[in-house]
Amino acid sequence: MMSLIGKINEILNSNVKEVLQGSISDSSGSVIGWNSKVIDINGNLLGGGINKDKEISLKIAVSETIEILERNIILSDGELRKCYFDKIPTRCGLAAGYQKEPTLLRSYAEGLERWIWSQWIDNKKQMDAVNISELSFKLSPLAKHYISYFDKVYLYKKSFVTPFEGKV
Repeated sequence: MMSLIGKINEILNSNVKEVLQGSISDSSGSVIGWNSKVIDINGNLLGGGINKDKEISLKIAVSETIEILERNIILSDGELRKCYFDKIPTRCGLAAGYQKEPTLLRSYAEGLERWIWSQWIDNKKQMDAVNISELSFKLSPLAKHYISYFDKVYLYKKSFVTPFEGKV
């Protein structure tokens, strides 16, 4: 029986055509970040990552690709029903990463994010609006760059109890 790493490598090798990376520049031409993309054999985007660090943007793109292809690994093992993909065909809560604890945290955050969206959109639950100027942290130049493409940006805040000691 092939190891999980072997299965991941096999699936990546049979599905990935190329990896593209490009710099993201601000209005003065200074590089403020990187955009990495993993392209499948049909020319479609499998995974993408954006970060101020070129290597981290690539790690994000590869991790997202593994998340997307992870369902194929589960399908090939006949484990579909154990993961409820036959009842809930989604990637909510799936996360791939390079370190156990941050990956578990991202998995929880992925599922929580989708649940919050469902509460807000489907169940019409109210979220508290937050003005960008009231944030307790500063936006990075990369975040400001992407926000600049929109006329208005709305941020919402909701507190939740988590099993991760307040890290989410």
